[in-house]
Amino acid sequence: MGRIEGGLAAHDLKTIPGGIEQMAKVEAREIANTARHPWVTGKQKEALLNEYKHPLRAPSSDSPDYEALNLVRGQAEGVKASFQHPGRDPFQTLLNATAVLHGGAAASARAAEVARTGKLGAALRPFEPAPRLLHVGDTEVGLHPSRTPLNRAAQKLEREPKASLRRLNDFARRSITRGIWFYPWVKGASVFAGHTFSEHPYKSAILGNAGVQGRETQEAELGDLPSYEQGLMRLAGSGDHPLVADFSTFSPFATPADVLEIAAHRGELPGFLNPVYGAAADAALRQNQFGSPTTQPPNAIPSTLTSPTPEFQILSAYLPRHKDQSNRMFHTTPMSAFLRSLIGPGTPRHVTEAAHKAAGREKSGRYGSHLAQK
Repeated sequence: MGRIEGGLAAHDLKTIPGGIEQMAKVEAREIANTARHPWVTGKQKEALLNEYKHPLRAPSSDSPDYEALNLVRGQAEGVKASFQHPGRDPFQTLLNATAVLHGGAAASARAAEVARTGKLGAALRPFEPAPRLLHVGDTEVGLHPSRTPLNRAAQKLEREPKASLRRLNDFARRSITRGIWFYPWVKGASVFAGHTFSEHPYKSAILGNAGVQGRETQEAELGDLPSYEQGLMRLAGSGDHPLVADFSTFSPFATPADVLEIAAHRGELPGFLNPVYGAAADAALRQNQFGSPTTQPPNAIPSTLTSPTPEFQILSAYLPRHKDQSNRMFHTTPMSAFLRSLIGPGTPRHVTEAAHKAAGREKSGRYGSHLAQK
């Protein structure tokens, strides 16, 4: 189950931008509709009155707020389902449970402050956590004191903050930064995500629900996609070749999602390494540069070394420009390859049926990496 759960959490993180975009579109349509029709009559008026009388009932399709209310209702149902069936999406259950526990712990802390001071106004004062110090010899170093009650309780369990948080030595740091491309970004984005989820439980739960909304919208509009394209969102068009883009690349949560993908698909691991180490890892895993199994790993090393470069991707789009592209997940031209080398996955492109076939291969265990057929 760990592989599946890690993949689902990664999917939710990647679709946060799509979920936010979907919610923004719904609200924009509601505002525009209100501006065009400020007065409601007939069935619409009856539907609105019924919503005020019975706020917990499902909204009527005649209501001018039907789409927005349905969106909120769906999110509320999702939160409810995460507690009723915690095993379906453990990551979302964790975010929602943390938000609930944080609210309870915060209320208890403020009640204790009122009891200590005997003043009701103490419950409204901004809370300032006690300082947290690390003792190094005779020196005291101030550390970050958590503002969330649950984290503060965990910190108090430590009699002394551990010095195991020391930085890596120079040799280990050089080895890691040489082996892992963009290591400072990978580390920084992962730490940022962890800090956000631990220190801002309400925001995290909202973002998590946005990710679920984005995932459900993506599945409805684009169908099954391979894990390495789960950040896609539809921009325009319909049918078999809609215009899509992956804006998760501009989100700090996409990198932690990619890290989680390693647990679900080991073929993603070489993608984090520099081309030399990546080629060695592919050879050790007996896979080609696309992450697919190969019986001749040494023959795939040259392609693994060159395929991540923009020059290779532009040339690979230019040479077969007049050939059939039905086996490619995106309709590719030299110009689109050039733009992608500048903008990255956020470049708008038309997706093809090959994406659904790639998702089927992945589910059957014939996995191909994010470099495949782009």
